[in-house]
Amino acid sequence: MNSRTRLITVNDIRYVWLVDEVEWNLLRLKVWREGEKRAPWFTLDRDMNIPWRFSPEIAATTPDTPFSVTPKLVAEAIRQVGLQFGFSDENSKALNLCVSSDGNSILPLSELTLQKS
Repeated sequence: MNSRTRLITVNDIRYVWLVDEVEWNLLRLKVWREGEKRAPWFTLDRDMNIPWRFSPEIAATTPDTPFSVTPKLVAEAIRQVGLQFGFSDENSKALNLCVSSDGNSILPLSELTLQKS
């Protein structure tokens, strides 16, 4: 996956975002306020666990269902993170977040680690 920065405007504020494939099963969205790229406002990890990827028999009969990060999803993430954790001017450190396993909520990475143990 090629990472490239993109611009998006949400509520009249411009943001820069990019998506990295951290591992074969993990995507990371990084968002900065435009002009403040020294540290991202937040990172948001999304687990893309596709168990059949390494089983040739199952992979041959199961179509890959790609997950793409669209500007609409990024705008929704920016709004949700801002409401839930505060906007970029309200945080002094980057927020490290993840999408819950059911895909319905955004959690701090530390909270997800506690849930798994």
